[in-house]
Amino acid sequence: MRFSPVEYLDWDKTLPPDINHIGASGIQPLETAEIDLTRGGVSLHTGPDRGLGSEEARAAIAARYGLPLEQVYPTEGTSLANFLAAAALLDGGGHALVEEPVYTPLLRQVEAFADRVDPVPRPFTEGFRLDPDDVTTRIRPNTRLVAITELHNPSGVRLGDRVLISLAERCARVGAYLLVDEVYRDFVFDEPARSAASLAPNIVATSSLTKVYGLGGLRFGWIFGPPAIIARAAQINLYLGGSQPEPSVVLGVRAMMRAEDLRARSRRLLESSRSILRAWLDGRDDLEVVWPDSGSMVFPRWRGGDTTDLAQRLLIEKRTVIVPGRFFHAPWGMRLSATAGPERLREGLTVLAQALESAQVRPRQG
Repeated sequence: MRFSPVEYLDWDKTLPPDINHIGASGIQPLETAEIDLTRGGVSLHTGPDRGLGSEEARAAIAARYGLPLEQVYPTEGTSLANFLAAAALLDGGGHALVEEPVYTPLLRQVEAFADRVDPVPRPFTEGFRLDPDDVTTRIRPNTRLVAITELHNPSGVRLGDRVLISLAERCARVGAYLLVDEVYRDFVFDEPARSAASLAPNIVATSSLTKVYGLGGLRFGWIFGPPAIIARAAQINLYLGGSQPEPSVVLGVRAMMRAEDLRARSRRLLESSRSILRAWLDGRDDLEVVWPDSGSMVFPRWRGGDTTDLAQRLLIEKRTVIVPGRFFHAPWGMRLSATAGPERLREGLTVLAQALESAQVRPRQG
């Protein structure tokens, strides 16, 4: 095992508190005054577990996403879910493929357990799509895992069920699994909440109540997958703590019961801000954009090249944050988001526009 630095999280966790973050991908945290999940108190006594996580949490998650109980394992957030899934799927090593641009914490988790990791391009010029035929050419006899995000982080682009099924079929030819981090999937508001794990027996999916539901503080996540993988993930988690804190379980289960109310809240918060962000991007000739149909984020390509210095200047001089593309192995990009709220978003975009214009970037010709 190799645990390399997780540069993006190192950077994110050291951001000062008094900033305007217009690149954060998760919806604004839920306030008790909006939907009070604490009514009825919070137990500190651990409930039944039986080695596969809280039975109450498993039942609530399984019911919401329509999957059998034996295919569900609760975790402390999506990050731990991805870690446990990678550890279980790459137990003994093997080759792995990971999409690029990539959410680098996911890449680092796969790298920790794989013998070799290669990228699978999701080119800007192809709308950040992923070509199953291209994936097939990169799969080896010892490939054990192909890891992707749906919706894609950082672009917000959705692959859709047909592509996911096709990818799973290509993986199955060599006994590999498709790992889908679907923490943004429930931003597809016009469809019911469901999981990619229902599409094929070799899809393992991870998610949580963080990004879409505004409950990151609960650290309430899960893994969906075949029972053997779920059991192995649970065994590995015994080395890391073994179970969720009971207050997180209690509040997380209540949140599951109110999930559609929470989702409706997120939809309201995003609707106007997405329109503001899209209109602003449409007016820029120094940014090229693939606009996603759903979600909170977008990943424009800057004609000026590497966005690292631009992001640093914005942070230091204007206390405004965009996420530079280097954290996604795509230094030409910047992750922008509609989660800050209309007023803060407008303020941040005004500052960003000034910084872009001061860079004196000429639009490409032709």
